[in-house]
Amino acid sequence: MDYRNKRQQIATALAENPADALQLALELVANEPNESVNYKNLAICYAYDGQVTKAKATLNLGEKKTKAKRWFWDTTRAGILADCGLITELTTLIVEISTSTDVRDTEKLGLIRTFSDRLDPAILKGAISYLKQHLDANSPLVAEFVYVQYTHEDWDAVNLFLDGFKGDKSLDYEGKKRLSIVCNQGNLTKRAKALLEDMISKPPNQTTLQDDLLELAKVFAKSGDVDESVNCLDRVLSVNQRNIEALRAKAFYLYYSDKVDTAKIKSASLQFGDILRENITETFSCKKDSSQPIKIGFLSASFSMHPVGWMTAGFFCEAPNLASDAEVHIICTRWKEDFVAKTIKFSGNIFHDLSDLADDEIGNFIHELNLNILVDLEGLGLHSHAGQIIKKPAPILIKWVGGLIGSMWLPEYDYLITDKYQTPPGSEHDFSEELITLPSSYVTYTPPPYKIQQHEPPHTAKGLITFGSFNNATKISNLCIELWASILNQVDRSVLVFKDKSLGDRGIQEIVLAKFKAVGIDGTRIGFWLPTEHKEHLEHLKMVDIALDTIPYTGGLTTVESLYMGVPVVGLSGRLLCHRHSTSHLTITGHEELVAASVEEYVQIAVDLAKDSGRIRKYRRKLRQDLIDSPLLEHKKFTSDLIQKMVALVS
Repeated sequence: MDYRNKRQQIATALAENPADALQLALELVANEPNESVNYKNLAICYAYDGQVTKAKATLNLGEKKTKAKRWFWDTTRAGILADCGLITELTTLIVEISTSTDVRDTEKLGLIRTFSDRLDPAILKGAISYLKQHLDANSPLVAEFVYVQYTHEDWDAVNLFLDGFKGDKSLDYEGKKRLSIVCNQGNLTKRAKALLEDMISKPPNQTTLQDDLLELAKVFAKSGDVDESVNCLDRVLSVNQRNIEALRAKAFYLYYSDKVDTAKIKSASLQFGDILRENITETFSCKKDSSQPIKIGFLSASFSMHPVGWMTAGFFCEAPNLASDAEVHIICTRWKEDFVAKTIKFSGNIFHDLSDLADDEIGNFIHELNLNILVDLEGLGLHSHAGQIIKKPAPILIKWVGGLIGSMWLPEYDYLITDKYQTPPGSEHDFSEELITLPSSYVTYTPPPYKIQQHEPPHTAKGLITFGSFNNATKISNLCIELWASILNQVDRSVLVFKDKSLGDRGIQEIVLAKFKAVGIDGTRIGFWLPTEHKEHLEHLKMVDIALDTIPYTGGLTTVESLYMGVPVVGLSGRLLCHRHSTSHLTITGHEELVAASVEEYVQIAVDLAKDSGRIRKYRRKLRQDLIDSPLLEHKKFTSDLIQKMVALVS
């Protein structure tokens, strides 16, 4: 009898006739009782037939009857448990194998990676003490369990596994890759940078080199070193000038550089668009329809407690009152439930949650809505859907808040929403889009639902001035450091505090401190406050006397929230749109006296204000009401103005 041929027949029969496959497997075990593979095949057939108990018993029998190594049976068991959805037993088995002394680490590692997405994080978390007791402290298996817990967003377990682990250099490429991802997301930027630089020095191939340089670019940007980030992206493009992610990121990050180069920005954006179009097989065909009400879609991944959410919620709440003019569709590509998200979702408009759809599916869905206008609230940001948008799923494309850095420089975009403070007369040549210039502000603001009482500025009790920057570290340019150092040097009893999610990272703190040290500022004058929930975040703003805006990319929501808490913001008007967000917010609330036209004036405004306690106290009492009385909270008028302008585009 040709037993080998019969074994091959089992695989075919299993899919077409499981009963025949089971019968063949039984015959093989009977005829070749010492062949381990026969027991494996029989166990698989039983499992496929839903007879899990028999499958397990078959493996136990085979392990006793044959001479196959334990590893053979462990991998077979793991595969069957995974296929049968027995995740608890699978995870328990993986833990047991991981601590076994008669299985090689490379085999254990391969097994964990094979089933990492099937393991139960709760069981692993419960086994942390046991695993750390039986594994070497720097075992690569520890790093692998770190990654498993990261994929389940259990940061407590991640940190417990990482505690005491110093085996970064002994990891293989895949291990370093996974750990670098965890570290980059988990406020361990310095460690992520070291891992990535090590990987880049010995790349397995050109594809991994590009991927790792892209990750390193994100690390540099997150640390405030945008120029180094762009250098990494240029290295990617030197290897592959068609790398779409490198082109997108470069076009985006160039806006943060204090070496403003509009020609480079335009060039990078145009190259990005060219490659996007090459990947498009067909564009959408849209019929223009001027019947009323018009249909307008707003696309974003950030309808939540994010600047996009806080600055559009008022508009969405008012839009249903103009239903005879416009039918508003809110197209959410990433749902995150919170106060702002629920406010927008239940605002009375038509809400679409597309969180589970792929990029192409999102484009098709939007096209099938038969919109007159699609408004993009992502731009070139991380969650960009530019590849679908330039296929023109609606006849008219508009860019609005959300990654609103400047022109998209993609001719498919027809308009861009702004105001006269962000784009003063003469700036039209910086855009490929036609500008929709609103009569007041380009956004509105919805204050938080919780009451936060104000109190006197902190210097009245401390006797020293507390400057603050609550913007993300990417915006902290070298020019910021120089100007802030100058301010601190001219205000003797003063400190500067930072607060943002990225600045909770000790590695980024060290980078910031080193930059200040290089310009003569002692670290004792620099402070970092850890990230908190939003309400406490605003409470911390009360502990600041004067906010120093970032340069050139200014604050947006951060500036508005500072005003809400009675904290004056010293800003600088720059050349590009995103360099003038604060100019708009400060001017619209009646405080253009805080907006400088030059770096020298920026320093002088901050120094003079720091030396005028009465003025700081007056701002503390006045700014919130000025904000409330400003066009930023005139939701009804803003909504009417914006919708009427969009109706005019269609009619």
